[in-house]
Amino acid sequence: MKWENSGKVKFFPSLLFFFILFFALLFRYFYSPVSFFPFLIILPLLLAVFVKKDVSKMFFLIISLFWTFYFYVSFFNGINFHTELNFSTYFVKKVAYFSDSTNYLLLKSLLFGKKNSLDICTKTLFKNSGSFYLIAVSGLHFGIVAFIFNFIFSFLQKRVRNLFIIVILFIYLVMVDFYISAFRAFLMIMLYLLGKTFGIKTYSLNILFSTAFLMLLLNPNYFNRISFWLSFLATAGIIFFLNFFDIRNKILSWFLISVSAQLFIFPIIIFYFGKINLLSPFLNLFAFLFLYPIIFIGFLLLLPFPEQITLILVKVVEFFIKFFKEYISVFNNNLFICKFEISKIGFVIYYFALLFFLLFFQRYHRKLLNKRV
Repeated sequence: MKWENSGKVKFFPSLLFFFILFFALLFRYFYSPVSFFPFLIILPLLLAVFVKKDVSKMFFLIISLFWTFYFYVSFFNGINFHTELNFSTYFVKKVAYFSDSTNYLLLKSLLFGKKNSLDICTKTLFKNSGSFYLIAVSGLHFGIVAFIFNFIFSFLQKRVRNLFIIVILFIYLVMVDFYISAFRAFLMIMLYLLGKTFGIKTYSLNILFSTAFLMLLLNPNYFNRISFWLSFLATAGIIFFLNFFDIRNKILSWFLISVSAQLFIFPIIIFYFGKINLLSPFLNLFAFLFLYPIIFIGFLLLLPFPEQITLILVKVVEFFIKFFKEYISVFNNNLFICKFEISKIGFVIYYFALLFFLLFFQRYHRKLLNKRV
């Protein structure tokens, strides 16, 4: 999905609130809650009222907001989103149509993020190739659902259609048990569609940081979840590329988007797992050629189609799953897996260097485009 943007990316308000909450959560690990919170919150507010300079007012408001968030995350355990809602009974019954039950289990995992459903061989394949993240329910899944129902409800007025899609996406979110990357994808699409519905101009980075802020506000414990940071940073890498660079070659652009996403999550993968597959960007380049039809047909199998149509759909999806597994197996090679180590200081330095490089390269790229014009 392509979000609207302009020459200057307008994301300051959401970025500000996100980072204040981020540092409040970080600060929580060094200091325990204190009894004089009201003083820490009210005093900066009073100073903001009496000082004259706008910069000083902003500074004291940020200090007050920081302690407000710190108080909030120190005593609020977060909302535990969980549901026992099962997926379509029609889909469960269709296991009998599959010639290989492992294909059904993989499809089930791709649709609902149920990694435990996979057999040992498939788990090993995805783990060794470094492609387990492909099973996570994410923006790809929600984008396909939105596309399907946008087509189905095409006869409706646009605003009504958008609201219907939001409701359906929420039902799907409940079906996947509020999986973190799914929650992030839902909130981003919801904010985008609400902006379209009510005529509010939306900006991709603004939506991303607003989503991250809302998620941490609803459940501060997401701060400790690696899946939250992998989903958030991979999306940030993709958005930064789409907003800052204009590559007209589609294949090159798709590859660089994959590289950008990997660059943003590289230190986290190294920090937690100590190894990375060097061919991950290439894996992403063509993996979605298989994932799109597999997931699309998988959603169709949730519906009560006649037996003959169901058989055809199952045959087609098994065909794509077979080649998808073969494609993944190409990357299941220890030659491409490298072990790394990174310290906490190196972790911080990496992200500062990455941000500096992207801003520098973006400026150089624009100058090059202007010369060509």
